[in-house]
Amino acid sequence: MRAYAIALTVGLAILVGVGGLAAGTWLLRGLTARPTVEGPYLGLTYVDYNPRIARQCCRPGALVTAVDAGGPADRAGIRPGDVIAAFAGQPLGDGRPLLPLLLACQPGEGVVLEVWRAGHARQIEIVLARRDRP
Repeated sequence: MRAYAIALTVGLAILVGVGGLAAGTWLLRGLTARPTVEGPYLGLTYVDYNPRIARQCCRPGALVTAVDAGGPADRAGIRPGDVIAAFAGQPLGDGRPLLPLLLACQPGEGVVLEVWRAGHARQIEIVLARRDRP
C-alpha cells in the first residue's frame, strides 16, 4: 500500500509539474470516481441449479429468490419461487448457468424465458434493461 501511495504522489507531482494544476485535478477525479459497469439487467436475484434446488423444485434451472420492484422481471410478471428453465432458447442447469447467457445479451434486447411456476411451464418475454453499477 505504501509503494502505491508513493508512486501516486510522485506521478501526481510530475503531472502537476508538466501539465499544470488542471491535469492533476483531472487525475485525482479519475482515481476517486467510482467506475461503472454497464450490462444487461434482468431485475432479479437467483440461485443456479444445484442438487438442493433440484430436490426443492424438481426442475433444472435458476431459482428466482427475489424480484426487484419495477425492474424488467417484475414488469414481466416473474415472481420469487419461479424456476427459469431456459433463457433465450438455451436450457439452464446441469452445468449451464444463467449469467453467461445473460451477459451475452445487450440492454434493450428482448428474450424469452421458459419459467416454471406451480408445475406449469410458461413462456415469458422480457426486455432487458441497462444497468449502471459501481
